[in-house]
Amino acid sequence: MSTVSLKDVYKDYFKIGAAVNNRCLDNDKQLILKHFSSVTCEYEMKFAGLRRRDLTFDFANADKIYNFAIENGIEVRGHNFVWHQGIYPDVFEDLSKQRLLQLLQEQMKTAGERYSKISSWDVLNEAISDDWNGWLRDTVWLRKLGDDYFMTVYRMARRLLPDKKLVYNDFNEYEAPKRKNMIKLVNLLKAEGLIDAIGMQCHINIKTCTADALKRAFEDFSKLGLPIHVTEIDVGLPEMDDPTPLSQMSAEQIEKQATLYQQLFAIMREYSEIIESATLWGVRDDQSWLNNFHFKRDCTALLFDKNGDPTEAFYRITQF
Repeated sequence: MSTVSLKDVYKDYFKIGAAVNNRCLDNDKQLILKHFSSVTCEYEMKFAGLRRRDLTFDFANADKIYNFAIENGIEVRGHNFVWHQGIYPDVFEDLSKQRLLQLLQEQMKTAGERYSKISSWDVLNEAISDDWNGWLRDTVWLRKLGDDYFMTVYRMARRLLPDKKLVYNDFNEYEAPKRKNMIKLVNLLKAEGLIDAIGMQCHINIKTCTADALKRAFEDFSKLGLPIHVTEIDVGLPEMDDPTPLSQMSAEQIEKQATLYQQLFAIMREYSEIIESATLWGVRDDQSWLNNFHFKRDCTALLFDKNGDPTEAFYRITQF
């Protein structure tokens, strides 16, 4: 284990967080305690993470993570209330608008009260369409609650969670068309005082993302006058559409990955006055969601490899 602590290196810039699950807690408790000042439940506080298929609550998994964090003085970010995934799609399709709103209200009120020390929540996650010419993603929430459902969701959250920081969270924010629609959504919420921070996921890769694109994204969002939470950082190798095994990644690709990490964190330090937290989407490589995406093969995406040892990217972002 490295003798340098991530959270100590960045204590004068922003909180350093990680997405965790119960297996991660069992295997990597010491890594979490040493390096991270914040955690996000990877799945355990999403709708289906807190409920069984019959829609009754099951708090066991979320409680384990929350209690560990609070007992050790680690901040918890709430993630999330409304997403097109993390639900039971067939069950939701049969719900009336009234019943869906009732369930959402129950979800917000129950989670807000049970996990009372959480100060910020990703209220709405990934609502913008991936079609650059589109607007909102076609989801059960949109179909059931209407074209302005995002306003309904945030009004409810503001009413039920008046002392919590409400965040909008999305990915591909370094792509200008996606970012334009994110800014449109944020401005609509901001006009009614319904949003307190912007969540930039920063799932990035060396194939489609550059330092210049990241810099433009942070600059554009900085003009909105809201704090930024960088919520789901990773730099995946191999890329999602590349079936090449990790063992065949070239030294040049590994170098590019480390460099992009270095550039991202340098940009975040530049904007640290408005960045409140920066969260890695996982602790070590064997837990990355990318291992189970598309080609289902080992990836390297995080700051610690599958054995828990620091990667080259770790040293790049801690030595500056």
